Amino acid sequence: MPILCHACILALAPFALGVEPKPTPPPQPLSSTPPALVGIWTGQNYSMEIHPDLTYRASGTPNMAQVDVTGRIRIVGHTITFTDTSGRFACPPSQAGEYTFTVSATTLTFKVLRDPCDGRRAPLSTNPLTRK
Repeated sequence: MPILCHACILALAPFALGVEPKPTPPPQPLSSTPPALVGIWTGQNYSMEIHPDLTYRASGTPNMAQVDVTGRIRIVGHTITFTDTSGRFACPPSQAGEYTFTVSATTLTFKVLRDPCDGRRAPLSTNPLTRK
């Protein structure tokens, strides 16, 4: 007689009873910026300030001396979407950029998924940012 583990029986029980497990709902957008992302982050030739209210400011200078772009972010899971709203180097809203991100206490790294805006894609996807 075959030996079945208790956990295996429990895992297969819904199927045996004709009950399909409910699918996991997709992650929902966050209503505020995770604390780990909030702050000023600097790269080689630019900096970015991420705010708790899902907004950001970016500068072509490492010390945020002049704000060149402001915008909004949308975060779902580990995907972040940047939509510029104003600034002399702002991309049109139709050119939102989508990235995955990883964050530690001192480093923020973006990997581009889709971003038609060269002015944003080049600095964000080139080097990690360091918390200031």
